[in-house]
Amino acid sequence: MKKIFIYLLLLSSCLPYQEEFSGGETTHFDFSLGAFGKKANNLNDSEKVLKFNRGSVIFKAIWSNDKSPYFQGLGPLFNSNSCFGCHTFNGRGKNKEKYEKEFFSMSFKIQEDSDYGTSLQLKSIDEKKIPPEVSIEVEWEEVQGEFLDGETYTLVKPKYKFTKFAYGNKENLIFSARVAPVVFGMGLLSLIPEEDLQAKEDPNDKNQDGISGKLNYVWNLRTQKLEIGRFGWKASQPTLHQFIATALLHDMGITSELFIKQNCTEVQTNCNLSQTLGMEIDLNSFSDLEYYVSLIGVPARRNTQDEEVLEGKKIFSKLGCIHCHISTWKTKWDPDFPELSHQVIYPYTDLMLHDMGEDLADGLQETNAKGNEWRTPPLWGLGLYETINQHNRLLHDGRARGIEEAILWHGGEALSSKEAYRGLPKLSRKKLLKFLNSL
Repeated sequence: MKKIFIYLLLLSSCLPYQEEFSGGETTHFDFSLGAFGKKANNLNDSEKVLKFNRGSVIFKAIWSNDKSPYFQGLGPLFNSNSCFGCHTFNGRGKNKEKYEKEFFSMSFKIQEDSDYGTSLQLKSIDEKKIPPEVSIEVEWEEVQGEFLDGETYTLVKPKYKFTKFAYGNKENLIFSARVAPVVFGMGLLSLIPEEDLQAKEDPNDKNQDGISGKLNYVWNLRTQKLEIGRFGWKASQPTLHQFIATALLHDMGITSELFIKQNCTEVQTNCNLSQTLGMEIDLNSFSDLEYYVSLIGVPARRNTQDEEVLEGKKIFSKLGCIHCHISTWKTKWDPDFPELSHQVIYPYTDLMLHDMGEDLADGLQETNAKGNEWRTPPLWGLGLYETINQHNRLLHDGRARGIEEAILWHGGEALSSKEAYRGLPKLSRKKLLKFLNSL
């Protein structure tokens, strides 16, 4: 018995640190430029790999409206001609820089309007016949702040200017600027059991911890019932299928099974005349695309045994960040996705809506999400964003220039955590950031 115990002890000491495997068995250890687009590490069946690869081709394809044989149906109005165009290297988008002439990986949702619908399209397949809906510019306002130890910092806040409205001028437009999110790990998030999410919900803060997270219940167009919203900055989409179909329609003008009519309003005459009813992405291609997005693996954590990283993790918990950025979940069984099933994952999110304060509010209510409420974004892969996407801009509108600025924009339910961070000694702040960069 003693020999068996010693053997098991030695074996356990050789096992990898569990939380390195952010996506359970889907986790891969490729940290190259393609890290956010790798297949799940446990996806090995040749037929499934072929389906994944077909979906990858569709994700990266350039769509057009020139009657060539492949990938037809772009527009008439759109923001990007490729999924990859917004989700570059499957990573997150960013706001427009001073030297850039257009927004490459952002969308602008608006309060539903009879002339412009629910989102603005900034491009067109024929600008003379079908003008883009609007032109948008952004300027940055500096906001000064100070840590409690006296060190100062500067944040930047976006200010948008809307001009050249093509279908009627709009004053006091209620809008929400959104950067494209990362797409890896979404299949795993879709399989977090409903009952587990509901068990964490506390909309009235009954436990009096200052956190009143609530789930967003949204309409599933396929099942025709309300379901938990999991995807999007406001958790406004219940499934990956609906998330993808909505993005195809509003960002690329591609119709599908869920949306067979273009997003042209009644006043957009030429837009309506140029469209054809029906699916511009067929069922098989959509299935391959959805499969691809579902089975993208999650990159592993790095430096998990580093002493400062471990201390930073304790600080993360002590500040209360862990109440919203819940580290650990276990996925349920899905016979269509056994690779994603029964996985212990570490996304650091609760998928819930939280009041993030007036500084981050935009006034746009989306389903049950108010203007100041945002879904807790997953943090896995956070430390690789800058390497892969060549920028460090964070938050829903890309205003934060790095992790520290993202923390300093927190308000509402997260205000006490933000203030506690401001009060930390500089070395402790450094350790917390080092932990977050390990994710």
